[in-house]
Amino acid sequence: MPERRAERVPDPELTMELTVGPAAGQPGEPVLDLAAEPPRDELPESLAALMPEPTAPSDDEPVPPELLTEQSRMLAEQLAAELGGVTWPAPERIRALGRRRRRRVAVGVPAAVVLVFAAIWGLVGGLPGTGTGPVTVAGPPAAPGSDPTVTRSSPDPSRQPVQPGGAGWFPAVALLQPADLGLNFRISYDTSGSVGADLWPFHLADYCPAYAGLRVATYRDYLFSRGNSVGGDGPDGRVRMLSQQVTRYADDPAARTVVDEARRVVDACAAYEVPPAVLTGHTASADPRPNVDPSAPPSSATPSSSADPPSSAAPSWSSSSASPSAPAVPSSSAEPGATVPMVDPGARTGGRHTLRVLGDGFAGSQSLLVRQEVTAPAGTPEAGTVTLYAVVRVGDLVAVLESYDYDDARMRQLAGRAAAWLCPFANPRC
Repeated sequence: MPERRAERVPDPELTMELTVGPAAGQPGEPVLDLAAEPPRDELPESLAALMPEPTAPSDDEPVPPELLTEQSRMLAEQLAAELGGVTWPAPERIRALGRRRRRRVAVGVPAAVVLVFAAIWGLVGGLPGTGTGPVTVAGPPAAPGSDPTVTRSSPDPSRQPVQPGGAGWFPAVALLQPADLGLNFRISYDTSGSVGADLWPFHLADYCPAYAGLRVATYRDYLFSRGNSVGGDGPDGRVRMLSQQVTRYADDPAARTVVDEARRVVDACAAYEVPPAVLTGHTASADPRPNVDPSAPPSSATPSSSADPPSSAAPSWSSSSASPSAPAVPSSSAEPGATVPMVDPGARTGGRHTLRVLGDGFAGSQSLLVRQEVTAPAGTPEAGTVTLYAVVRVGDLVAVLESYDYDDARMRQLAGRAAAWLCPFANPRC
């Protein structure tokens, strides 16, 4: 026997006449609007019982467009209110900070290029057609009569990028934050990374003759480094900026050595002369520059000649802080195609530099406060200012604070606060 299916019987109360065609919509004719939702109290009881009760919208339901528009408007108003009171540093101060960091990164570029070429040479096994194998960079020479063995250096784990949670890594909260300096302060520069860049402000190999004899190199062997610059308005309305770099080393003794080496550099390079920077190898173009005497040969502009004591015709000198190198300007007055030097007349002007220790042992496990002052031609952007460095160590972490705007008392205070932030992330902890 075939199975009988239940049939749906139409509800008499739901039966209605629908008129379509030319008569639809005329007076007296019922029209069914499928888009409109009838009021609940006007529906038949049988249909109203089937409709669910109205509920409040849940988090899973889409947000109405009008609500999104209102939230966007409120966000825009909040951003405008907060950014309206921000005071940015003077343009020359921002440019000086950028040039300083550009110079520090540029110092490490040649060494990185050498490492890359050495690695490529070892991978490809020497030049094709020479019959030579990979060059062994490290290791003692083979004993006479023994067969030479070609070895390949394993990658150094400390040279690999440090990921969050990896060995050596620490979060951004380990550094001083804008709230530590005052109201209306903002982070204008923030960076982090592994080894490779020369971030040490006491690297004076190109300027201080006594630096080479110190043989300081521990500062290069760091595992991870993070830095930022914080700026804002001080209580007197003047813009103040603080740059900081926090670096993690292999262990507590290595970090201690870094601070000791910083003091050795300050003691050995208490006073030194800096000539204008000169870079050779520029090819002259057909557009000569007016800042070079056309009668002078290209070889006349050398670093050694500018290091001599200034004559009576030299410009007047005033106190100024050390500043980074500006982009090199080609001193090209020679014939097109000739090789001429590149003279850098930028902010790091030749002059007498002095370093002096203002105090130590005032923060963390180890600390040092250094004052740098430079005698430079009057009228330079940084004339009349000095640079203060606060070096603070907590365990295997070393922080270097740098500022043109704070005095020694404020730098000591900020160094103590920086040490407190380093404590939870240092090895060993405080």
